[in-house]
Amino acid sequence: MCETAIFYFTLQTCLLYREKYGLGTRVSVSDQTASMISTKNRNPAVTYCVLPGSVGIILRENQFIYSSNQSFAIGILTPNWGIFHVGAYGSIGSTYWQPTSNIPAGCCTLQFQSDGNVVLYTLSGGAAKALGGQGVGAGAPYTFSVSNTGELVWLDRTNQIVRQLP
Repeated sequence: MCETAIFYFTLQTCLLYREKYGLGTRVSVSDQTASMISTKNRNPAVTYCVLPGSVGIILRENQFIYSSNQSFAIGILTPNWGIFHVGAYGSIGSTYWQPTSNIPAGCCTLQFQSDGNVVLYTLSGGAAKALGGQGVGAGAPYTFSVSNTGELVWLDRTNQIVRQLP
């Protein structure tokens, strides 16, 4: 079970949910950060919970996880992938950190897996680069977020930081 918060930037309101296999019961209003990936949401999510046994979260080109201060985002903007600076109105800017070399357009997805690993996959299904984190800490479910200083942060089921890059 994950506790997840959805932060509505335009309303400056955050709702905390407890969920088992999707959005569940609202528990309280809190200062937590956001969750739930949506490609059509104008208020991008900043924290994601990956449930055990699920496929995980898959980011395709031009999809990102943002820091809560909207200064950094992780995702794919070919030929670059990794963590980017975010400019005015949420536009993706220069690369802040990239784990490996550039990638061709349309080649890859970035997957945040339920085992705690973060992997850049080619469209044929092969792993191009793994960032690690598999099975670390107290185990799943894991949450992934980008900090306000530009690090990708993994938390285990006890809310302990188990990995942080760069």
